[in-house]
Amino acid sequence: MQILKKFNLTFFLVLIITTAKLFSQDLATPLDPEKMRNQREIGILFGFGQNFMGGNFRTECDCPEFIDGVKFGYSFGALYEMDFSPKFMWGAALIYSNRDVFSEYQIIEDVQLQSVITGKPETAPIKFKHKANADFSFLTLMPYLKWNLADFMFIKLGFSGSFVLNNHIKHEKELIQKTARLSSGEVVSIKLDSENGTTKVVEDGEFPQTNSFQMSIDPMIGFNIPLEENLFVSPIFQYSLPLSNISERGENFKISAWRFLLEIRLALNLRMI
Repeated sequence: MQILKKFNLTFFLVLIITTAKLFSQDLATPLDPEKMRNQREIGILFGFGQNFMGGNFRTECDCPEFIDGVKFGYSFGALYEMDFSPKFMWGAALIYSNRDVFSEYQIIEDVQLQSVITGKPETAPIKFKHKANADFSFLTLMPYLKWNLADFMFIKLGFSGSFVLNNHIKHEKELIQKTARLSSGEVVSIKLDSENGTTKVVEDGEFPQTNSFQMSIDPMIGFNIPLEENLFVSPIFQYSLPLSNISERGENFKISAWRFLLEIRLALNLRMI
């Protein structure tokens, strides 16, 4: 009986000590994340760069096509990524991006003018500038693969599916030449039939025949800068190669883009080394 009592007492003490040790262990927190087999990260990104078009597009007027359009662009969004091996991760990003482009050209058009002296109509070549602002914005879901080349460097390859949230075109015709000399030697003033006499809006509205779903391939290269054990800042260069025409009003009208991005990522848990 004494032996049984001693055994019960010993078992009870071991149970108390074990339980105390379990509760005395530090719990994982965002500031002190748990180390697990797979690292998981969440983050935000933002950046800027340039949009530039390939192919050409036309507006509703009987005018030449617009080509070589470029414009400043920006992007921002959120991301999630996770290890599937020590060197490779998979992830996904939800990104808002503007894809505006601006294009212009000059052209000489024959315009019929009226002589004040003779009262007879006469045709003269007049120089004009045509300007087009094509405004687009995308909401993009981009799954990607990430290869950690080293602790400080990585590459990503993303495949993007985007919904066009906004599509707008504004085409303006601007008078460059303000006067013309007729065959009689008379110099006449020229004005457009518009409010200011020098600029006329040709088209202002929704971009016609827009393809509402866009696809692209997005390679990236970036560098890891650790701020804390589980907090990272990464400057990234991204190039977006479109696979879809953004509109059928033209030939092979696509909008490519490059971005300088900044990612800020927080590791929810760290990989075991």
